[in-house]
Amino acid sequence: MNANKSWQPTLIGVCLALAALAASSSRTIQEKGRDMATGKLDFPTGISNALQATGTEAGESVIGGAGHVVRGVERGPMRSRRGIVVDPTLANAGLDVTTVNDLVADRGGVPLGLSAYVVSSASAKGVLHAQMFDAMNNEIGRTSVRIDRAADEAKYEALLLDPLVKRSDIRKIAFVFKPGAAG
Repeated sequence: MNANKSWQPTLIGVCLALAALAASSSRTIQEKGRDMATGKLDFPTGISNALQATGTEAGESVIGGAGHVVRGVERGPMRSRRGIVVDPTLANAGLDVTTVNDLVADRGGVPLGLSAYVVSSASAKGVLHAQMFDAMNNEIGRTSVRIDRAADEAKYEALLLDPLVKRSDIRKIAFVFKPGAAG
């Protein structure tokens, strides 16, 4: 019977040692739990941010191959949905496209296409061509507009689209300028 009771003092000693060790911590269980949960949440957030930055840089380099990205590809949570690619032919003619907006007939009206803000630093005559691409970089629309500009002029140009082109699918717009008579 003494052999059966010899383990009790050892068990009591171990329990007291564990209780003393737990009581010696200056942090509460809630603090320890909050720190552990924060650490677990920071890991996926860090991975998400890294993937987001890498994806944006990859997209910029792919788009950059066809021309150069002027506006539209931004970093952070408020990304623009449309990238603007400007061919060097615009800069050679003294033109620049700074923004592209949706074009509607009137407030609440039928969507007509897009409007591009074109700035000229030199006089230019010719045709501005625009190609629209979806998220898979497939061409989904084309349009062109005649340009006859004086130096230091800026205004919106209407880019009328085929009614079957869904503006919500447009992710990239590529501009090319062909000089000549604007007629």
